[in-house]
Amino acid sequence: MADLGYLNMFAHDIQRMASFYADLFQLEEIRESRSPIFRGLRTGKANLGFNAHDAYTLLNLQNSAGSSG
Repeated sequence: MADLGYLNMFAHDIQRMASFYADLFQLEEIRESRSPIFRGLRTGKANLGFNAHDAYTLLNLQNSAGSSG
């Protein structure tokens, strides 16, 4: 079975989402990964990441149908 390294989600407000999950689960931010469009949290075995909608362009992705960002 493969191990999960990162679970990434897109969010309109990455700081708010990261703060919510960090407070809820007592997680530590991965400061060396912080950027204007990304926040990451250490969860133990896998990490939790939050991407701003600007990352769609960086990742060469099309915005999802329900996205306004």
